Amino acid sequence: MGAIAAEVVVGLVRESTRTLFETMMDEVPEPLPDYRTSTVQDSHESVFCLIGFSGELMGSGSLHCPGACAKRLASALLMGDYAEVDAEVLDAVAEVTNMIVGNFKTAVEDNYGVIGISTPTVIYGQQYAARNFGASDWIVVPFRYHDTEFDVRISLQPDKSAKSRARQLETAAS
Repeated sequence: MGAIAAEVVVGLVRESTRTLFETMMDEVPEPLPDYRTSTVQDSHESVFCLIGFSGELMGSGSLHCPGACAKRLASALLMGDYAEVDAEVLDAVAEVTNMIVGNFKTAVEDNYGVIGISTPTVIYGQQYAARNFGASDWIVVPFRYHDTEFDVRISLQPDKSAKSRARQLETAAS
């Protein structure tokens, strides 16, 4: 089992995001051109929500957005108005991330086997940086949402230790 092609990741993320927004928020964000990076750096108020992948494929899925977008996402999901990024807004961003990444994971499992996901970790603030220390960059799939933007980031690579364990089990069984 090899890595998933970037264009497949981008297509699945766009479909997962479109499905969530149509179903839960009765609208669709505009897809923007995808790109690759290994870092998140922000000097403005923003939210970064991260979910880990484990199994035959490992890595992470995340959503990154400015505070204004986080408030708009929470307002659409929870049908309320939010003047500041508070615990409810962070919970809403975590839920949006969980649904997008969860739908992506389910679509990937059809061809790549079972993948586990962690509970979301939400980082909120200013002047922070995050880095993907792995074998691959994040595939970043940005969207325009009203007057702001957010992006979904996916990094997935085959778990080499899982292949090694599988070979050991095959050798032991023969």
